[in-house]
Amino acid sequence: MILKNLPYVFIGGCPRSGTSALVRTLNFDKRLFICHELHLFERWSNRLNPALYKRGVENGWLSRLCKKRNISVPPYGTGRSITKKLVASLPQGTAIGDKVPREYLYGWHIYRQHFPKAKLIVCLRDGRAVIASQIRKYHQEKVRHDWAAPDVITAQELWLTAAAFLTAVETFPDIHIVKYEEAVKDPEKMVNKIGHFLGIGDLDITGHHYRPVHLESWKEELPDIEMYLTDQFKMYLDYYGYK
Repeated sequence: MILKNLPYVFIGGCPRSGTSALVRTLNFDKRLFICHELHLFERWSNRLNPALYKRGVENGWLSRLCKKRNISVPPYGTGRSITKKLVASLPQGTAIGDKVPREYLYGWHIYRQHFPKAKLIVCLRDGRAVIASQIRKYHQEKVRHDWAAPDVITAQELWLTAAAFLTAVETFPDIHIVKYEEAVKDPEKMVNKIGHFLGIGDLDITGHHYRPVHLESWKEELPDIEMYLTDQFKMYLDYYGYK
């Protein structure tokens, strides 16, 4: 088995676009094992960030997912060694993946060369909702993140950059775009499209909790947002069907 030639699943997109909710939903299907920002493929030949790995175990998402699959938590190591352990522990045919929104979207033209059978699922959300989410998080949390910003002018750069990278790779056959607004209206339809994109058919997400959060609250939170948006930002909004 050539480990790099397995059909891995990469989850990317702009932060605050629903990538975490998508991962939780996809993991309801036992044929998928999607990690939450372990950086498995980014650090394929290097040991993972110990703090990120420890957080995944102690905060429970990795422990819970492994328990749900009746396997042991893989020991700390390189992305390759952890993936190898997962491949050996999980039922044959399980698709293993990882979510690191910007890293996998921005670097997809390189990752697709190193992992020829991998596929990228990109979460796309109305840029105005992304801006509102960034500002909301900036004022809610004491810890400052690089995906949170204090105002519209600063916040729009995050989505604008992601939109530019997406337009550069969106025609690749190994990319599937999930629009947040459409996904929350019909989660089953959304995941079944993903399942067929991955080549495994309809997905079973019985018991999922994929629900709309702050779907259009940006209209009330930022009523004058349009006056601060750049022409380029508005161009990408229009390009992706956000009027």
